[in-house]
Amino acid sequence: VASKVAKVVEETTLLLRVTHEGDPNAHSIKCRQVGLAWTGGKGKTSSAGADDSTGVYLWGASVLLSRWLVQKRSLLKGKRVCELGAGCGLPSLTAWIHTEADLVIATDLFQPTLENLAFNVALNRAVRGRKHMEVQGLDWADQGTWPKEQVDVCLGSDLIYDREQVPLLVSVIDALLQPSGLFLYACPPLRDGLPLLLETLEAKGYTCTSFPAPAEWYRNPLDASVATRDADYAIHLPELKEQFEGSSDDPNGPINLYTIQKADA
Repeated sequence: VASKVAKVVEETTLLLRVTHEGDPNAHSIKCRQVGLAWTGGKGKTSSAGADDSTGVYLWGASVLLSRWLVQKRSLLKGKRVCELGAGCGLPSLTAWIHTEADLVIATDLFQPTLENLAFNVALNRAVRGRKHMEVQGLDWADQGTWPKEQVDVCLGSDLIYDREQVPLLVSVIDALLQPSGLFLYACPPLRDGLPLLLETLEAKGYTCTSFPAPAEWYRNPLDASVATRDADYAIHLPELKEQFEGSSDDPNGPINLYTIQKADA
């Protein structure tokens, strides 16, 4: 059997502004994504999370989740926050930089993704200083890798692509969240597996509310100081640009934002 090798063959660091017009704390976030020469699994179709290479790219759902977190920053004050399937880590970085969360844990499993996550934390250290943020490998199928202490808020953006992934994700969420804890999730409403995820959590006593991401949140998030921002918007975040311009043909629809709350003990 050939060994699995992931080699970085290209990288792009994006300067992102997820705060809103006139925000006095409008620091930009640096977020690197990488291109890999990868001889392992086949991205989101891989059966093993350790082979899922999709997290080395920045996806539109994470931008919308990040913009939502800025709106809900007071909700995260003093909280312990854990992002599942963090990928490039933009929502975690947003919680770290733009809120007063007590702790932010960014998790994933694919080793190059974890390395890129750690790189992105280091990129933004000067903005946030020494406020606590961790990068941690987390296998949904291996409880030994899960954080030892429960958290107040879990974050996720477009984590599931089929029904088979749902039981593992539910187990992780239910184990990590404290009673009354929140799972803040961004996902297209027609994504395969989403109805089962919501039904399974509701059967466990969770409550769920949702709303479509505002059209304005799809606007170009790249910092206005970047000379190539319009071209980069089309190259790196085409799904956002197409939704903003009304030209998207994505059969899963635009992004919905879900507030899913665990029951009291």
